[in-house]
Amino acid sequence: MIERPSLPVTRPAAARAAISPSALVLAGAGTAVGLVVGLPALAAAAVGATFWGVRVGVGAALAAGRRRRASRPEMIDPYAVPEPWRSFVRESLTAQTKFDQAVARSHAGPLRDRLAEVSGRVHEGVRECWRVAHLGAALDAGLGALDADKTSREMRRLQETRPRGSDSTEAAMAAQLKAARRVEAASRRATDRLRVLTAELNAAVACAVDLSLDTDDIVAARRLAGDVDTVVGEIEALRLALEETSAGAHPSPG
Repeated sequence: MIERPSLPVTRPAAARAAISPSALVLAGAGTAVGLVVGLPALAAAAVGATFWGVRVGVGAALAAGRRRRASRPEMIDPYAVPEPWRSFVRESLTAQTKFDQAVARSHAGPLRDRLAEVSGRVHEGVRECWRVAHLGAALDAGLGALDADKTSREMRRLQETRPRGSDSTEAAMAAQLKAARRVEAASRRATDRLRVLTAELNAAVACAVDLSLDTDDIVAARRLAGDVDTVVGEIEALRLALEETSAGAHPSPG
């Protein structure tokens, strides 16, 4: 009998995140915090499950982002993310369409060739915008599950009712609250920055439309290329910053 070689088992991103050491440690830490605070066993387990769920959600979003970047073409769906991220993705897609139309309207020659090159960078900028929106939406979802305001209230209640002997519990809750506030601030900064960058991308489109009517202004086309490179580079940097924030969104217990 011919023995068939065993095939490697592959798991979806969510499944890998669910059994990752960090997810399991966070679940245990959350349960422990709940028990120390004095919650019933089932309620403490629910706290642990919340911590675990947030880690799984963010981990799956990061893995999905890496998977999308590894395989082209990348599907961009504004309606897959909530506001305000959806508006940014829609605006960037509109800018991409208008830029491509400007290239198509321009006359054949060096200017059109240059604009066509810039169009590739615009497309990359739209993809980066989509990745930022996807990460931002995942962070916002995690914040909703963490419920920083509730954690803050619980910590104040603990300090009022158990002023002694609760240092470790308060430290755990303070660390969780600090992480939530850090993610909240990162999401707010990303929202403000992406709003500016999508506006700059649209400004580049307006410039491209003007250039498409002028077959001789190669210098302006080079300047436009530099502007688009700068905007796309900043969107990419924003995406990398959000990935770093997502990776460190949860404090290590201890």
